[in-house]
Amino acid sequence: MTEGIDNYVKNFMLNEKNIENFYEILKQHNPCEEDYKLNTQYAIDLFITTLFKYDNGGCINLDIPYVSECELYQHKDNGRLEIFRYVCSKAVSIDNIIVLRLIVKDFRNNKWSRIFGYYVYNKTKDLLSCKKDSNDIKKKIYDIITSLKKQYKLIKSSKV
Repeated sequence: MTEGIDNYVKNFMLNEKNIENFYEILKQHNPCEEDYKLNTQYAIDLFITTLFKYDNGGCINLDIPYVSECELYQHKDNGRLEIFRYVCSKAVSIDNIIVLRLIVKDFRNNKWSRIFGYYVYNKTKDLLSCKKDSNDIKKKIYDIITSLKKQYKLIKSSKV
């Protein structure tokens, strides 16, 4: 049911601009090679943080252009109940009653921005933490980072 959204999440994570933002932020924190490979919890948390923005209440929203957000919303109709159940179970699993109440309120009012933000955030976290799926995704991210590192080295050496 949510396959379209899950594919969108994977593409969102593998977007070269998003990975470049992560790389720029990570470089400022004395990273080790395991951080670049997303093999540390610190790197995973930092990567996820670069993909999302938070509103004044601390709730997660997608940090994506409006056109991409509209494209994502096209997938919601088929999996609304499944998405709602998933985000509620995530809020309950971390014992976050405030987020759960906000999600239920948004669901009742047919407001999906926060629900989708929370869904995509948690799916991203699950995909990077799950042994089965994460190796392929992490490898693709690391390949892009390796390419970026080579580009930056070439730029630095050409300036000298």
